[in-house]
Amino acid sequence: MSRLVSIVFVSLLLPLSAMAAAPQFQEGKDYVRYPTPVATGTGKVQVLEFFSYGCPHCRAFEPYFEKWKKEQPAGVEVRQIPSIMGGARGRLIAEAFYAAERLGVLDKVHPRLFEAVQVERIPLNNEDQIIDLVKKLGIDEKAFRSEMDSFDVDTQVRKSMQLMMAYRITGVPSVTIDGRYMTSGGMTGSFTDMIKLMDYLVDREMQARKAHSTSSVPGETASKQ
Repeated sequence: MSRLVSIVFVSLLLPLSAMAAAPQFQEGKDYVRYPTPVATGTGKVQVLEFFSYGCPHCRAFEPYFEKWKKEQPAGVEVRQIPSIMGGARGRLIAEAFYAAERLGVLDKVHPRLFEAVQVERIPLNNEDQIIDLVKKLGIDEKAFRSEMDSFDVDTQVRKSMQLMMAYRITGVPSVTIDGRYMTSGGMTGSFTDMIKLMDYLVDREMQARKAHSTSSVPGETASKQ
């Protein structure tokens, strides 16, 4: 009898556990789905963070995003896209971001740009001011200036502008997942919940790809018949 009671008790708990594991996020409230997915051009689940060095919320979100980025598996591609909403100044700082990325010194330059703009209130409205910053970080001045003025960096900046338009980004920080979804701290209510939502959406896309690849294995359909 006691064994029967235990079985019934466990069976009653299972639906409750499933409910507890159900996603706490609502489409249209915590995130939006793009009616037409944006092509990512990659075989991985792509996550893009759109940010601005002049945005206090972006600076506050940075440690959350950095930690999350380091925890992602090989099947996830994570990129940061500097906002070009600040006109000529925004474009100039975006050039500094991509120059640092190409030279492999983004880990030094990225936090320094946040600090310069938001803490020290340095205008950074001309190239010399940016070069002065990176020079003090021990980065080769000529190499950095050359990258900022390069065709490749100009191309990257133009792509950033195109991505902002394609994803209809009007505020930062905003995060897109696999060209299908977009969320922000303002939508989820906190950066902690935003990270949880990113985990949920990335996992959902990873599982969908896994299921698709399994169903697409040649001869599988025939073997089931």
